[in-house]
Amino acid sequence: GLGGFQNERFSSGAGPAILVSQMLSRLSAPYLIRTRDYIAEVGPKSPFYAFMIEAKHLVSWSRVSFATAYCFIISSMLYGPVFTAFLIIAVLALAHLAGNKGDYLLGGVMGDFLGGTICICEILVLMLIVSKDAIIETYGVATGAVSGEDFFNPVQHVIALYSEDRLRPLFHLIFLVATVKIWCTYVGPPDMYDSGDEKDEKDNEEKKD
Repeated sequence: GLGGFQNERFSSGAGPAILVSQMLSRLSAPYLIRTRDYIAEVGPKSPFYAFMIEAKHLVSWSRVSFATAYCFIISSMLYGPVFTAFLIIAVLALAHLAGNKGDYLLGGVMGDFLGGTICICEILVLMLIVSKDAIIETYGVATGAVSGEDFFNPVQHVIALYSEDRLRPLFHLIFLVATVKIWCTYVGPPDMYDSGDEKDEKDNEEKKD
């Protein structure tokens, strides 16, 4: 199952959940430092922030991989390798989305941004651990719904999954998110910062004239 070699004796209670959430959430920091530019802040700690700009070159992919492997091994002892892999993928996906937002708002990442992302990832991991039994049950329902269907008939798979009460709300959520994204992209007004850039360009053109 999705639990995969879970150690029931040591995975129960708040202690393991806190340990794993603290550990896995901090994977977001090396991932973001490696994949995004660090924005130096001006202030008393400017020399330290200047060094962090170079940290991107020190945090190599091999070091990120080592940190991920270490977290995977420790977490697997408590929650099993399959569920641990699910947690790591969720953390890195959230970190990637946060990095995209940081690029848009800041042009990169900075210390407070990294700390805030760690906090959000920690909450995500705790929520997933609390919902572990429901996730495993939903996974079983999903695999059971498509196991008897034609493998090369994706439409039939979707119909079978949608017919399950536990999975139908997930389809509705995906449809809602996709609809809002399409509306914002093709119908809604431009983003606030895009509007500001266009206004600045227009003002510069008027000054030249």
